[in-house]
Amino acid sequence: MNASRITLADMLAEGSIERVPVDSVVAGKLLRQAGNHLRTAEAGASGGDNEGAFQLAYDACRKICLALVLATGLRPKGDAPHVATFKAAAAIADSFGGRPLILDAGNLP
Repeated sequence: MNASRITLADMLAEGSIERVPVDSVVAGKLLRQAGNHLRTAEAGASGGDNEGAFQLAYDACRKICLALVLATGLRPKGDAPHVATFKAAAAIADSFGGRPLILDAGNLP
């Protein structure tokens, strides 16, 4: 199935996400970690470590997406949780027109 068309219902049916209780503490922790990663990435890029900065920026994006998914009462599972995180976040973001942004961040078609 094309990532740009997958829905949360599709993902639940295929088992790549599952319903869980919302945990705002964990979601908040992920957002704080993402902010720290972005600040460190900026410093790394300024210091010439572009590869390290990219890795931290990517991880920040993934954690923001995971916080969104968890705040919706869902959790990625299975063999490709990073892919499921971005797909689920894209499906959630679709409700406000943000799907293309999330898919681009996850480098998904």
